Amino acid sequence: MINAGGWIVQVLLHLILIPVVIRYLGMDAFGIYTIVLTMIGYFSIVQGINQATLKYVSEYISRNDHSAAQESINAALFLSLLIGVTGTVFIYSFAGTLATDVFRIPVDLQQTARTSFEIVSVGFVPTTLGLTLASIPQAHQRYEVPNVIMVSSGIVNLMVTLALVWNGFGIEAIVALNVILSFINALALSYVSKKLMRGMAIRPSYSKRQFTAIIKFSVYSFGSSVSGTIVHHLDRLVIAVVSGTAAVAVYAVSQLPMTRLATLVSKLCEVLVPEASRLSSTEQLQTLERTYVKASKYVLFLTITAFTPLIVLADPILRHWVGSEVALQGTSVMMLLGLGFLIRSQSSIPTVVNLGLGRPQVNAMFSFANLVIVSVFIYPAITMYGLVGVAFLSVVGSMNAPLFIYVTNKKVLLHGNRDYVTKVIPRPVLVGGLQCGFVLAFIHVNSAAGVLAVIIASVVLSGVLSWFLNVIDVEDRNYVRARVAALVGHAS
Repeated sequence: MINAGGWIVQVLLHLILIPVVIRYLGMDAFGIYTIVLTMIGYFSIVQGINQATLKYVSEYISRNDHSAAQESINAALFLSLLIGVTGTVFIYSFAGTLATDVFRIPVDLQQTARTSFEIVSVGFVPTTLGLTLASIPQAHQRYEVPNVIMVSSGIVNLMVTLALVWNGFGIEAIVALNVILSFINALALSYVSKKLMRGMAIRPSYSKRQFTAIIKFSVYSFGSSVSGTIVHHLDRLVIAVVSGTAAVAVYAVSQLPMTRLATLVSKLCEVLVPEASRLSSTEQLQTLERTYVKASKYVLFLTITAFTPLIVLADPILRHWVGSEVALQGTSVMMLLGLGFLIRSQSSIPTVVNLGLGRPQVNAMFSFANLVIVSVFIYPAITMYGLVGVAFLSVVGSMNAPLFIYVTNKKVLLHGNRDYVTKVIPRPVLVGGLQCGFVLAFIHVNSAAGVLAVIIASVVLSGVLSWFLNVIDVEDRNYVRARVAALVGHAS
């Protein structure tokens, strides 16, 4: 929950920020801002290195081999630095081409876009190093550390961005703020990492043994990360090329709640990487199986609970959040994207368990398959059906998730997919169906307060139903009862 808390705060801050930026800067300028954020999103290609570092450092720490952990961290930072410098040079060199020849950006905003691309390129190095440094407190099960840094950075970003737009500053200033914060975050993570590693020198350096180990693990994990990152951001870049920045703004706003929820699910699940690695290395396979089934059931329940009201109430949400113009173009887009992300999110637990088992090649194979589907069909989808076509392609691409789950189940579960179908799926789907029926009764709600009330009520209803239908395991319900009783006793 600590790992998720930071992302929840980030989502809330972003929901506040978007209408303000659109109001003060306009749809085209917001489209440019979205493209720049997409460039920042491509920094996450080093997530494969982060995952490799998390796995190996967790193992070394469990064996009290801090020297090997230090070598592994420094080799990972060395690789991240190489990627960061390469990215900086590439983006800076082609900033002008991107602004004038690649994306359909209005002439009067092309110089703004070029300057923004040049500024964001500088942030490539601290961002890639920061992502790798974040794996060190995570390997120590200190997930609250990067989250405190992230939340603090998000609050500063929100407040300063609001001040900038209110005082007439443009996209360049907002992008520069993001770059400055990325440097501060990297420095903070470096300081914390040195403390956790008992003052050992944490800096990029080459160690053949550890560098080779990280490369071997990362070649698949990194490939999976690259494929996933490209898929995640390719749609907005193609929309910018074909339909222009205003269309990017509509799509990005419609997509935002769904991507943030999907990221939240990933953050909740990634804490299982060191645990799965520990259980696998100590051959506690029955415990791993129980953990896998329980976590998969809870992810299905949580994602159905969260995505259902957003899908059903897409029109009133957009209307009262960002206006009727965006709602008119984005309602169908938001509904389709929600469905696609709901399906895809079910692969989160299999993904982290495969990493813990040392099987990143399985993740890479299915991630690459999704990349092929999206890359082949995205251009005809947008040219023939517009934004709705791109959103529908997201649903099509998500359909490889069930096959991915099927393959992972065969490896992790004693009775394979029979256990998954009987123990994971039925009760969360039943709760989701009942919740959907409740939300449909209020689909024509006509106020922002009403929309929020329906969403909250539907989530509460889902929680109550999950309790009485035993979606939550007995041992977890007993734990909740004990915690509530303790809190009541303390309060009295």
